[in-house]
Amino acid sequence: MSVAVQVPVRAFQMLPIELVLKIFHMATFDGPDYNVPLALSHVSRDCRSIVSSEARLWTNIRVNNQSAVGHPRRVGANPQDVFPALSVYLRNSGQLPFNLSIGYAGLPRYERYPDLGDFIEPRTDGFTLSHATHLGNILAAHVHRLQSLTVRTRSWEIYTLIVNQWVGLRLPLVESWSVEYGNVQDIGLFHVYADMFKVDVEQSENILTNCGDACSPDELASIGRHYFPQLKRLRLWATPHQWTFSTRNLVELVLQNIPDFYRANDDLLRVILANSQHTLQILELNGVLHTSVGLPSARLPLPAVHTLRIGFGYIEEFSTILRIAEFPALTNLRLKHLEDCLNEDTQHQEEMADIFDALVDELPLHQLTALYIEAVSFPRENLHRTVAWEAIRNSKVPQDEYPDPMRFISQLNALQSLTLVRPDPMFLQSMNYSPPRSTLFLPSLRKLRFETSIPTEYSYIVEYWRCRMRVLMHASGGRYLGPGLERLELLLPDTVDKVGLARWIHNRRPYAESMVVNFQPEYFPFVLAEDEGDFMAVD
Repeated sequence: MSVAVQVPVRAFQMLPIELVLKIFHMATFDGPDYNVPLALSHVSRDCRSIVSSEARLWTNIRVNNQSAVGHPRRVGANPQDVFPALSVYLRNSGQLPFNLSIGYAGLPRYERYPDLGDFIEPRTDGFTLSHATHLGNILAAHVHRLQSLTVRTRSWEIYTLIVNQWVGLRLPLVESWSVEYGNVQDIGLFHVYADMFKVDVEQSENILTNCGDACSPDELASIGRHYFPQLKRLRLWATPHQWTFSTRNLVELVLQNIPDFYRANDDLLRVILANSQHTLQILELNGVLHTSVGLPSARLPLPAVHTLRIGFGYIEEFSTILRIAEFPALTNLRLKHLEDCLNEDTQHQEEMADIFDALVDELPLHQLTALYIEAVSFPRENLHRTVAWEAIRNSKVPQDEYPDPMRFISQLNALQSLTLVRPDPMFLQSMNYSPPRSTLFLPSLRKLRFETSIPTEYSYIVEYWRCRMRVLMHASGGRYLGPGLERLELLLPDTVDKVGLARWIHNRRPYAESMVVNFQPEYFPFVLAEDEGDFMAVD
């Protein structure tokens, strides 16, 4: 949304230049409109003079489908006139480092290959492959100043044509490189590219994967040190990259929704992690690992990783990262099942219980301070079938023989923040049971958040709340000692009983010091039943 800039000229001329610049900086970097400097330059001659001479105002540059004016092949066209706003930003930013964001909404118009078509509605803005090449060439003269690159595109070909113009050039200041490609929802659900992307993904990107498969890991690392000496944050969503990344000493690595054909195996992932073994602090792997299981080998220590986010569609994806790496400094863990389904498949649930058993053995759960779990389900009869509740209450069951979710929860003594999206009833039940003469489960918990769009899951949350209050009362000898939480957040389906919810919120014995409730449309995912191929609609 464009923001109109209105400055009374007489009042403007009376302000100290320092105050004017402060106002311009706030409008540029704190507002919703990235085009503020350009708009300010059209207010008045004095305003244009001030804005044009303040280079920092022009260091956030965005390019999209509408940025091109005319065609680069037009006879007599000045190359800088094809992208006029970009040229102004590059000129006025002087020699300062700049951040570049590129957004391209659709597939390109194949001007030389009309038979291929667009596979979608015809483009109307005229942005072609020639424009992409031309844009890359313009930026090539300035990439030595590039500090961060963010690309969101549904055309991998457009992206490769832009960045491949920079092959052989050093990017000495680049600290962050983020690329989001394609229809992430389709890729996350079906693990493949849609047909309309098949031609688009045939192009190769030769920047991050400079030298290709011909290089050894050591050669790739040397290339990375030369071309990207400051690169710290690499984020790739659904990109058909080769896995020979010439990156080293990353602080953050985010890989999401890579289609099956392009996913890495154990050995390749180990090489990527090893190149940043002692510097990596944030690792996010969401739907990026091959389901094939490699040969056992020594686990790679990642001593600086404090945040680990794992998204998985197959159990093997989850177990792979536990098998190849260890995380001695971990304090923040995020687990997400990527399938948009209610998973009632017994085999899956049994495998999930095994994974949580492995988490207890392989991760330092005792030092976690933040935990996020989404759409993870356990066998519905796991707890009752495995061990009787009364036996646990009477301390007749050793802690290492607890049911899997309870054993997991019993380790979370330092946990302060917990988010459960589509919470599993067995997990909620386990949170409320701790043996007598033992520390109450989750003793350090301060913030709790529930999210669900399913009414039945809301009933699980209500039952958890009631049971938790009874546990707290029992632990304190039948006395109410005040709220058990500092903050409780709820995101619930909009069809829940508002009257009953109000009684819960305004209970004279509140469970939390502060409570925030928001609503979302009711939504039922499909059900993955006993037969993995049997998809059932939920009424």
